Amino acid sequence: MTPASSTVAGDPPDAIPLGPEGNVVLDPAILGSGEFSWPTAPSAQYHFRLELLDGMGRMLLVDRTAGTRALFARKRINLLLATRLYFRHVVRQLEREPRPGLRVRPAGDNWRAAGDQLFVSRWDRTPGWKKRLVRNAQVGMLWLGDRLGVPRPLIQVQNLVPPPALAGRRRYRLRAPYGFLNQPGRLTVTDEAEIQAVIDHFWSLLLERAAANGIAVEAGEREVALSLVGDLLRSACLDHDYLRRILDGRPLDLLAGSVGGYFTSLLAMATFENGGQVYAATHGAFHFGDRNPADLQEFINTTHFYCPTRGLATRGAAALEAHFGSLRPPCRVEFLAERKDPPMPPEPALAGPVRAVMVMGGHYMPDIQVAGVVLPVMLDLELRLCDFLQRHGYRVILKPHPESSWKGQAALVAPGVQVEWRPFEQVWRQADAFIFPFLNTTPAYTAFATNRPLIYLWYSAHDVWSSEVLEMIAARCELVKTTTDDRNRLVFNEDTLLEILARPKPVDPGLWHDLYG
Repeated sequence: MTPASSTVAGDPPDAIPLGPEGNVVLDPAILGSGEFSWPTAPSAQYHFRLELLDGMGRMLLVDRTAGTRALFARKRINLLLATRLYFRHVVRQLEREPRPGLRVRPAGDNWRAAGDQLFVSRWDRTPGWKKRLVRNAQVGMLWLGDRLGVPRPLIQVQNLVPPPALAGRRRYRLRAPYGFLNQPGRLTVTDEAEIQAVIDHFWSLLLERAAANGIAVEAGEREVALSLVGDLLRSACLDHDYLRRILDGRPLDLLAGSVGGYFTSLLAMATFENGGQVYAATHGAFHFGDRNPADLQEFINTTHFYCPTRGLATRGAAALEAHFGSLRPPCRVEFLAERKDPPMPPEPALAGPVRAVMVMGGHYMPDIQVAGVVLPVMLDLELRLCDFLQRHGYRVILKPHPESSWKGQAALVAPGVQVEWRPFEQVWRQADAFIFPFLNTTPAYTAFATNRPLIYLWYSAHDVWSSEVLEMIAARCELVKTTTDDRNRLVFNEDTLLEILARPKPVDPGLWHDLYG
């Protein structure tokens, strides 16, 4: 549940503050009821932040300057600013037209704290003296190896199994990587000018994409937003310069897994620009690799990108070519078998009617204020869906993401609805069918290999698939189109859903190989 310290007098005891400033207060009791409504399109913030992210990557590919490097390393700024401006827009609409269960309270001092949540690892608890000691020891070992003429090892950031091409390489596991961050120093006049230039370019892009997504930006917002952004870019520039000095003139290769985080992004950039090879891989087990700019950005500053299935590698390579065009980074997208193929042996088709349905819930973390934007609309859909299924005689299991920090679902669902927190791989046999409101989630990899029917509530304004990928999804899933009503709630065709559950199409075990093989 949300910490009590985040509520104030007048809020319900389980109220959830939303947005980077925590000034939109949600009473969760309104969710799933006929009274809930949301002020604006739920997909607006999603598209806004992804379009900003894509613009940051293109700036770096067009011209590598101190400013574009720092902006790309700090690319999570896209989420922070898009969410702030989206909730500012929501606040203005709520002030004009109040809605049940939603209240506007004065903005707190959470703006910079929300930014810190994005740029400081919540797992990093290492004291500063220990970081410095470990960092100096690691740099000293590299220096000693250079003096002795020993070939530089493969630097490994995460605990990954190296691909076959690297099997014989000596690996050096980088410990306490956060000790390399927040380097002191002053920028050169040239670097300062380049950072200011990219701030101006970025703000123009932000205004353009905000308008395209129906999000109004108030006068004076630039100074408030960029007071944080400017500091973040300057510190990223100093951190990048520090890493480059360590690597300068000495080629080094990197095995980093995901290169989306701040440190791995910086290290990949410095390695790539120093002539080293950068080996990265997809996050999670199942993504279609189609049009998501968040996935495509990981091709930048990467020389080898590994995918867990042949199908994903083929689609990823095609997406790389189509998305970047003449700006295409020199990255090879390749297949690397990381998991058992398929994740379980094929089983006979499930006999008998569907009696138990598992609804796949979201990943809700309102304590990380910029991650709570989807909670009201998506949780409202899940609660209404559970109630609908139960009223029509099905046993219902709501399966939220196990790493959600908000765990208040049990107090909101109807009696008899089971809330299951264990990983999907341990509990999927409890259900006769699965309903997914979104597919870019790891359990889909396992669910696609089961003998159970899958139903995908496809919200086309959010999940924009190519026709080829949509055909592949439809071959395995029953598609139920989801739209928004006049209150910006996600709604689906109830008759269609009931017909599918009553007569699900047979599951072809060979489809797993068509999708992944």
